[in-house]
Amino acid sequence: MLKLKNSDLRTSITQVERNMLKTQGFSQEEIIGNFSFPEMVYLLLKGEKPSGNHEKMFEAVLVSFCDHGITPPSTISKIMASAGSPVNVCIAGGILAFGENHAGAIENAMKIFQEGVKISDAYNDLHQKLHGSSLRNIETKVKRYPDLDIVIIQKIQGHENS
Repeated sequence: MLKLKNSDLRTSITQVERNMLKTQGFSQEEIIGNFSFPEMVYLLLKGEKPSGNHEKMFEAVLVSFCDHGITPPSTISKIMASAGSPVNVCIAGGILAFGENHAGAIENAMKIFQEGVKISDAYNDLHQKLHGSSLRNIETKVKRYPDLDIVIIQKIQGHENS
């Protein structure tokens, strides 16, 4: 049986006890066969199961990271693997090759998306303070892009968004 030298190591991600293993509060029995790969990675990173929309977007991000030809990140990982490096080192080498031209577009897109979420939350908070109700409870005109799972609010109570 493996024993840790330092038993003071703690994590909030996994709880291990005799005959019980939980990840972020979910038992292994709940996870295996019921969680998709994107749901599991999201759970590990965020500490919660993603909503349907978050899962779809996160799955798209994971798929975009799959090898799609001869690009520096995948080439570096392959060269490192051919030299006999351990798989974790090969993956790290590929990830470290990400930059402005390789996987950088995703980083920039996520920065824009995060900024949009911040603006939306700030606008909603301001509306709550001024009008005593959340935008989520107000009739709005929206433009929907179902393939991208995006909704743009065009007018709220007759006032144009800027």
